[in-house]
Amino acid sequence: MSVVYSDHSTMNSPLNNNSPLYDQSPFGAGRNDLLNYSYDFTTNLQITNYEKSLIFKFLINHSFNYLITNYQNKLHASSMQNMCQFVLLLFKRTNLSLQQFQKLLIIMIRYLNKNQTIVLSIKQIIIGCLIKIMGVDSKNWSQITGLSLENLTLLKNHINLDHDEMIITEDELLELNDHMKSLVYSKFDVI
Repeated sequence: MSVVYSDHSTMNSPLNNNSPLYDQSPFGAGRNDLLNYSYDFTTNLQITNYEKSLIFKFLINHSFNYLITNYQNKLHASSMQNMCQFVLLLFKRTNLSLQQFQKLLIIMIRYLNKNQTIVLSIKQIIIGCLIKIMGVDSKNWSQITGLSLENLTLLKNHINLDHDEMIITEDELLELNDHMKSLVYSKFDVI
């Protein structure tokens, strides 16, 4: 690579293998330091993403285990493993953030506390609460869930929480976030 200036003089780049400076360059003479750096960065990014997903899976597993254990008299029997797989797949499809997940938990607990008898399965409750939180028009819910728009609207309407019950304060989120942090710190070595 060379740069041509307006006075037609050239300046050779040490990155150009035709340049006389190439062999003296830290990037020349067959060195692939940039490639190694790129590989290390990609590997570190992959490790970081894996660690994030591992922690997120732990939080999902713990949270839904808590819900099923504490509300088992209201909820239909459900396999924990299937539940976590369903939730992870749903969250991946919706690209749900940790804060949205926390909002979902708070809304689900409010719904379960408000209703004495629950006719929906926990999966239907999750989808209905997510639609209430994110809005029916925010995503292509039919494609995400495989349910028709009519069924999705029925699910959303069945989650009988009024506007005030859907409001989540910053303090509630901070409290849940602190609880989740302490769970993560108790199970993982976080640096």
